[in-house]
Order: sequence, then C-alpha cells, then structure tokens
Amino acid sequence: MNAQQFILPGDYFFGEFDGLIVTLLGSCVAVSLWHPQRRLAALTHYLLPSAPDADPEDTRYGEGVFHRLQLDMRRHRSHPSEYRMGLFGGGGRIGNLHERVGPGNVRFARECFQRLAWRAEQEALGGTDYRRLSLDGRTGKLLCQCLSSPIQVGSP
Repeated sequence: MNAQQFILPGDYFFGEFDGLIVTLLGSCVAVSLWHPQRRLAALTHYLLPSAPDADPEDTRYGEGVFHRLQLDMRRHRSHPSEYRMGLFGGGGRIGNLHERVGPGNVRFARECFQRLAWRAEQEALGGTDYRRLSLDGRTGKLLCQCLSSPIQVGSP
C-alpha cells in the first residue's frame, strides 16, 4: 500500500480508499468514521465550529462537517450505528487564540455527537500536543500520534 491521501485544514474525505488517509491537528478537530463491512472511511479536519453566512456544506467549519457526514451516510444507504467513530484534536498550545479555539472545537464536536446520539469509540482531545492522525482505508485501523511543539530553528 503506497497510496496516501493528506487531509488539509478544511478538507473532507468520505468513501473507499486503498491507502492511508492522514491529517495533522493542533486546535482543529477531526472526525473519523469507519464502516467495517463496506470499507467506507471518513476523515475530516475542521478549523472552527461555525461561521456567519457560511455555506452549510463548508467543511472548514464543524457545522458543515456534521451536515456532510450525515448526507454521505444517507447517500451510501448506511446508518451512523454501523460506523466506528472517533474524535481527535482540539489542542491548545500556540498562544491565547489557540487556547480558546481548541476547547471550543472540542465542545462543539461533543455537543454534536450527543445531539446525534453518536458514540466515539476512540478519542484523543484537548491537551497541548499536536497530533498526527492516520486512518487505514483498507482495515479501518486508526493511529493517533502525539507530537511535541515545533522547534524554532535559526535566529529570531
């Protein structure tokens, strides 16, 4: 398996993929889904819970992510209970802004899961570390690695 799909902030993936789907997280939050029978994978990366006047399917925002996930599950004629679900990210290491953004993203994700009666089987939320998250599109195996803060190189 050499294929790798990298999910940037605001990107969204839902479907079949014969490789690794990878993202890096700081204060952003990722939602992962895996349908073991149908080998459907989803990985998202949202920056903020919502934005005024945003397109309801804009996946830079949590509202758009949860809207799209529900649409894609219906499009694939599947039910949320058929998926293994996970929530990741929401760290707050870089200054005051990120210290507010991460916890807000985490709070929003948990509220959505509760409202939709979804259950996260895997969670790595909050804290101060960055995370590298990879989802194997063949097996559904998730790997969440905590990374320390980047080191500044050179003179200021």
